[in-house]
Amino acid sequence: IGNAFIPTAYLHFSLAAIGATKKWRPALISSYLSSFFLLPAIFTNLWIGGVRRNFAGLDFYPSPGPLYGVYFFMYCVVFIFAQAVVFHASQTVKGQIGKQALFIFWSGFLGSLAGSVTFLPLYGIKVAPNLNCLVVLYLIALAHAILRYGLLDIEVIIKKTLVFAGIVTAAVAVIALPFALGQAVIGKALGVPDPFILTALGIVTTALIHRPIERALVDITDKYLFQRKNEIKVILKNLSEKVLTILDLNQIGRTILGALEETLRLESGAILIEAVNAGHCRPLHHFGLGAESLRGSLRTLAGRPEIFAALSGGGKILNLDSEDKKEAVAGGVREWMDAAKFRVAIPLEIDDARSAVLLLGKKKSDQEYTQEEMDYFPAIASQVSLAMRNACLIESVIKEREAKLQAEHVAERVKFARTIKHEVKNSLAGSIEGPAQLLSMYHVGDLKKAFKERDEEWFLEVCDKVKGVAEKILKGVDKVHDIAETSLGGLDKKDETLRRVYFKIIWDEAKEEVRLGRDCRYESEIPDGFVVYGVYSALHRVFVNLITNACDAMNGRAQKLIKLRCACREIAGRQVAYFEFEDNGPGIPESIRDRIFEQGFSTKPKPSSADFLASGSGQGLYACKTYIEKIHHGKLWVDNSPAGGAIFKFWIPMTGQA
Repeated sequence: IGNAFIPTAYLHFSLAAIGATKKWRPALISSYLSSFFLLPAIFTNLWIGGVRRNFAGLDFYPSPGPLYGVYFFMYCVVFIFAQAVVFHASQTVKGQIGKQALFIFWSGFLGSLAGSVTFLPLYGIKVAPNLNCLVVLYLIALAHAILRYGLLDIEVIIKKTLVFAGIVTAAVAVIALPFALGQAVIGKALGVPDPFILTALGIVTTALIHRPIERALVDITDKYLFQRKNEIKVILKNLSEKVLTILDLNQIGRTILGALEETLRLESGAILIEAVNAGHCRPLHHFGLGAESLRGSLRTLAGRPEIFAALSGGGKILNLDSEDKKEAVAGGVREWMDAAKFRVAIPLEIDDARSAVLLLGKKKSDQEYTQEEMDYFPAIASQVSLAMRNACLIESVIKEREAKLQAEHVAERVKFARTIKHEVKNSLAGSIEGPAQLLSMYHVGDLKKAFKERDEEWFLEVCDKVKGVAEKILKGVDKVHDIAETSLGGLDKKDETLRRVYFKIIWDEAKEEVRLGRDCRYESEIPDGFVVYGVYSALHRVFVNLITNACDAMNGRAQKLIKLRCACREIAGRQVAYFEFEDNGPGIPESIRDRIFEQGFSTKPKPSSADFLASGSGQGLYACKTYIEKIHHGKLWVDNSPAGGAIFKFWIPMTGQA
């Protein structure tokens, strides 16, 4: 009979061990149905057709019947399927379950190698079938998984076995034998004709002594075999001390439930915490609860908030297994705990905004919570409540800090947006607005006049001028696009990838943009092939702003001179592109040198209009600081030159990444 169920039992064991019974329920049911279908054939020639003599070193060996092939096929399919599911779990599930699955797989593999020699001689392959004694390797591998990775809770199994054996022995010794003798001897002597009277007395006696015997045996196994009482005392004491050092709510939940699960051998447990100003609770951590069961329990609490209030705010520990307290538990609360399979509810006081409850399920040994364990719960509740209170305080401080940083970030982006507007306006004025006015005010009129006078040469000349102005406008549009791209990427970490740029192009185009209407001489020391890594549009705007400011500062000078020196240097162990931008203006007073990069600060006359984008609004140098230090992660500062002018010095990293 066992043969028919060997593959099915192995499949059921494997699925249960990895927690996949529900997922593969159809396959498991199909395997059971196949085993039951084959069961009647075991007692007929359809299973074993006869025996062979002197085969494979044995006097007798079975010959397969017609249905034995069906069984062999089922055995192979079910076993291979079980191995595939377990192996997949060993590769995808992390932690203890994954390690257990790996040992189940390898133990099953060893067992299949040993067991296969039983099948081979049935089909004419002469292999000594007594090699199947190697199946002991399967047991050794499983034993290692049980002891090393907790595949089975061996302590609970041993305890249940001893307690059950003790109860049966006591029942036989104290009840069955005396009443049997009473029935045989005393009954005849006293003339008691009805044996059911003594049977009824035996049942009553069994019911009366069952619980005391069970408790006595549990105490004996605890004291002399597992020493659980001392362990509980030490572990719970250490837990109370340890949990106070944890400042993360989720870690507190994992720690307390993990310790209680291990110490008390619990089947399930959870900590439910009230969400701030949300009117519902959420699981902080849990174990041993199915996802659907947990969701159903939480839905019930959401619909009946008075249950959670009674669990978390009553100030009393509820124990459904305690007869003296059972009546004190409100009906709705007791029904909810029974449905959710919790036996003990320990309220946790956090603060005025929210509360929590620690819920414990039944023990794996089916034993009730002892009074000693219940006596430790108030101390644990006090320590856990304090730890959760501290964690919530830290959490609120962190959230406030994050909100502050977010506000500062938003404010910085607003400031940066103001600077970008300043840059856009300068670019519009210098590159688009002027040429557009020239086009509309003069060239269009010249075109009309040349057309009326039929002056073809003049007409074509004006067309060339229009084309040149249009190209300047398009170039200005490109610059505005560059500034817009800079505004999008300027403060965004994901856009900090830099590209290789030939610096002389940046310098020449910056001079070209500022040269309109300004008389200035330039001297530059740029090494041949000098290349920088950066955001082209941002570096271009830096030099446009520096040249513009320098030209404004040198107003009234007979000779306006700007000098630029570039070099590759090593600063603080980093290879950088180093720049010195010098003018021959009046320099910058020491008293304001630290303020010139502030947004809104300017040494120029304040604009008469309320337009903060006008000259003198203090946006240009702030933009330079932003482009160099925030976008390129470099450094910008200013000194005065010995000749009296200002020297703006800055560097940016010589690397492809900021």
